[in-house]
Amino acid sequence: FYASVFPSAYKDGAYPRVISALATTDILRDYEKTGKAFTTQSAWKSNRDLNLIAFPFSKKYMKPCEEILHQRKIWDDEYSKYWPKGYVEFSEFISDLLATPVFSCLYDITATTIDYFLNESTLAEDTDGIMYPSVWGDGAGMNICLKTDVVDKHVSFGAASVQMVLKECGQATMFGIADSVIYPNGELKWKITKVAFDLLKQELSQVVVAGNDERYTLN
Repeated sequence: FYASVFPSAYKDGAYPRVISALATTDILRDYEKTGKAFTTQSAWKSNRDLNLIAFPFSKKYMKPCEEILHQRKIWDDEYSKYWPKGYVEFSEFISDLLATPVFSCLYDITATTIDYFLNESTLAEDTDGIMYPSVWGDGAGMNICLKTDVVDKHVSFGAASVQMVLKECGQATMFGIADSVIYPNGELKWKITKVAFDLLKQELSQVVVAGNDERYTLN
């Protein structure tokens, strides 16, 4: 279970949001690209506090969120002195390497290291997952990854929505076009939003203007 959390998005009492799959959406990763993309966003909740491993975050991130700064301070002040020198040096090296864009995709190294901590180390039994900075966001956001069995036992689905991403001139806007409705039997259906109908009217109006065809006139 993987997602990206941007803490700065829910300050001032706003509800926390978890945004997934956007970092791998081609239309957003390429600044010059324009057009539309669709993504499903979902809300989940856990029935207990989750125990996550947070590696010593690098100091090289350009836009570190408060969580990164907080965790780094705890590491410097407390945790680092309880670990062997070799572990500290290795962790610092990997963290700094991952914070450098050209080296941020060393998946063989990170996957092997994380797999060991989550499944084979002495910490595995009491660990639910990991948290780490968003490389693409220069540290502005946090990523979380949970074990499958933890999600099956302790995380439940809350709601979902379908978002349309509209990208023009380097600027992206998201529109909610469908919301989930859960029936008593557990079946999920989609309810189209008013925004979706308004967007559809705009598109059909453009067709009417371009084709001058009165059959598509909207009331």
